[in-house]
Amino acid sequence: MLHEIDAQAHRLSALEWQAVAIGRVDNSLRREVEEVRQLLTANVESGRALGPDRAEYDRVDDVLHTFLAAMDEEFGLLQEGRLDEAHAVDDERVDPTFTLLHDLLEDAAVSSAQVAQQAQLTANLGTVSVLGAAVLFTVVLLVAFGRERRATDLAIAERQALARSEERFRALTLNAAELIAILADDGTITYLSPSAAALLGGDPEKRVGHAVGELIGPEDRHRIAELLGRPAPGGARSELRLRRADGTYLDVEAVWTDLRTIPAVNGIVLNARDITERKAVEAALRDSEEHLRQAQKMEAVGVLAGGIAHDFNNLLTVINGYSELILSLLPTDHPQRANLQEIERAGARA
Repeated sequence: MLHEIDAQAHRLSALEWQAVAIGRVDNSLRREVEEVRQLLTANVESGRALGPDRAEYDRVDDVLHTFLAAMDEEFGLLQEGRLDEAHAVDDERVDPTFTLLHDLLEDAAVSSAQVAQQAQLTANLGTVSVLGAAVLFTVVLLVAFGRERRATDLAIAERQALARSEERFRALTLNAAELIAILADDGTITYLSPSAAALLGGDPEKRVGHAVGELIGPEDRHRIAELLGRPAPGGARSELRLRRADGTYLDVEAVWTDLRTIPAVNGIVLNARDITERKAVEAALRDSEEHLRQAQKMEAVGVLAGGIAHDFNNLLTVINGYSELILSLLPTDHPQRANLQEIERAGARA
């Protein structure tokens, strides 16, 4: 009876580790746990009623109830998704209680073995044979449980590594300045990072399941089919306008990367970075450059006009000077004097 109780306790512990490994308690696992618990409880009650040492079974029963209560608490936490708390209960209560139960059953088995040895001395060889078979069966169960426990430990380590990786990814996406989206082949949004709330406004979850074209400005929508159909291996780059929840638009620099061959992603990843301020600065810089070019043109025209005026003044000075000189030499009744006077007046006016 003690060996059966020990084997069932080991099986129950293995099921508990299996639940911890997968992080939940599904219906089939729960049914198997309940069946083993009923058998275990029934065997303890039978041992108490039929065994020679009732006090020994009372101690086993007390520890067993503590073990089952700890398992119930752990399973409840797993069902609620509180994995860290479930692991703490496993480390602090379930494992120590199971070890105590196992040690108690081993001590009881040793006592039974001593009784059997005494019976052997009285020539009860049949009892000794049964005891040897039971001990062998227990050893086999312990070896099998050890292997199952090691496999479960490995599964738990892998799950914990996966949980840490998921936590890192979640922290990165929550604090990323860029928008990250995963798109299906037809452009449907299958994932949108929480950072989209800061860039676009509204609840990112509500945009999942909608076409990416609803986010993109109408002047850029004709490019979606091309970007989805043949994204470059290293990522196709483009500049787009995305529509905010309030109807306004922001300029983004987008990178489209094809990760459909990776099962965990299975889609085209869109990374979009807000460049609205950069575009505004670039526009202001272009305006400044245009104003500078206009000023330079006006300056060149001014320099040219100043040079022409200077040369013209030099010519007028010569014309006016010679006109005055000739008039001073001609007699007042000279027939060309009127023409020279007209040249002199024109030079003065200029």
